[in-house]
Amino acid sequence: CDEPLASLDAGMKADLLPYIAALGRRVPMVYVTHAYGELLRLADQVVLIAGGQTLGSGSLTDVFSDAGSLFALGPREVGAVLEGTIAGHDDGLTLLDIGGVSLTVPPVEAPLAAQVRVRIRASDVILALNVPADMSTNNILTGQVTRVDKGGGPGALVSVRIGSQTLLARVTQRSAAHLALAPGTRCFAVLKALAVPPDDITVRS
Repeated sequence: CDEPLASLDAGMKADLLPYIAALGRRVPMVYVTHAYGELLRLADQVVLIAGGQTLGSGSLTDVFSDAGSLFALGPREVGAVLEGTIAGHDDGLTLLDIGGVSLTVPPVEAPLAAQVRVRIRASDVILALNVPADMSTNNILTGQVTRVDKGGGPGALVSVRIGSQTLLARVTQRSAAHLALAPGTRCFAVLKALAVPPDDITVRS
């Protein structure tokens, strides 16, 4: 299918996606899209193409946590995809279990233990070497740097292992040098719960 939902409004897309997902579970399907929400809902294996070149291929989570291939998306779009389950609902927010790590996100209308995917934009993640104190954020995640990639400009993309999955953080090269970020560095990833757009959270049916 080559962008079958491109000309439809958001409501129609939401109505049709479950049927496409059900079809994809029954027969093999090649689906072409530029929409991250459709990828989160439908894809298991992904081929990332830009400028006529294949930049990466593999499972959805592996491709979107590969900092090297994701530079092609542009600094505002780079983000890792995490998989987990719904662990609870409280105070109008939803608590996810991401491979044993707790992550608080905007409310998700789904029952406990439902499988979810969540896309975390690298530009929304802050890194610290010590546990931040007296902050309003709901998410302070312990991790370890696995990779630091410098872009053509002043930015750098840092891969951080959180539990069994990888989160990406976009920082300046100045900050990366100041914090001496390198593979093996222990750090804390800070993320506001409400920084995750609802469209970047998908319940897997």
